[in-house]
Amino acid sequence: MSCQVPEEPQFTLCCWGVPNVDKPVVSYLSEVLGYLGEWNRNPVSTTGGHVGVSITHPSGDEMFVGLSGDYWMLCRTRIFDRVTYDGQQMLSVGPCSDDSTIAFIWEQWTEMPRRNLISRELAETTLAHWLRTNELLPDVHWKEVLF
Repeated sequence: MSCQVPEEPQFTLCCWGVPNVDKPVVSYLSEVLGYLGEWNRNPVSTTGGHVGVSITHPSGDEMFVGLSGDYWMLCRTRIFDRVTYDGQQMLSVGPCSDDSTIAFIWEQWTEMPRRNLISRELAETTLAHWLRTNELLPDVHWKEVLF
């Protein structure tokens, strides 16, 4: 039995809110969006939180995607220094000014402000752009968080 290694960059897709699911090597954008759409339509988290998904770009940057029906949340993490783990997060900012929170299951229960939700369509367009270019879509408002 032989394995062929694809020549194009590989993306890693992990879903912590779904029991027994780990889709580790996804190399095509349509597949990534397909998995996100499937998990968005069929959330199987029994804890009451919405499904959270992490996508790792070949550059090492990560995009956390909170799936909440017609509105998703995006958070891009970039590590500047792998020794000190200094880095930056960019959070999507949507039109809602509501200070209430929404819960996502990523590695743990995570409550985020509803103001970080953007439309699913804009989130999908943003993800497609990010996966192709490793750049954030300028059409989205972003909030920077340094750590």
